[in-house]
Amino acid sequence: MELRVEELGDNTRRITPVGRWDTQAAAILRPQLKSLTEGGGRVIVDMSEVDYLASMGIGSLLLAARAAEQTGGRLVLVSPRPAVADVLKKAKINDIIPILNDLAGAVRALNSRSPV
Repeated sequence: MELRVEELGDNTRRITPVGRWDTQAAAILRPQLKSLTEGGGRVIVDMSEVDYLASMGIGSLLLAARAAEQTGGRLVLVSPRPAVADVLKKAKINDIIPILNDLAGAVRALNSRSPV
């Protein structure tokens, strides 16, 4: 699995994982995601290039969200593919991490001071 990182400005970055987020990929990505979300920044995880999401991948997202919150930041998910969106919905991740349909909505959610 590849992980692309793009600085969007205003202390916001977009992280785009590419490929299958299985157990092996989760073990590799977990420390990278945690490192990228620490420091109080605002993080958009663009899920549009993820074609499979295992439970360990969900765990990685939850750890990254916690790392962001603990340092005053925020994390949102954007544009999951239908199969991945279904997994996230069944796991009720949207109760913990906001899931938005597009990048503009994700940026608006991060700019909002109230919970999404």
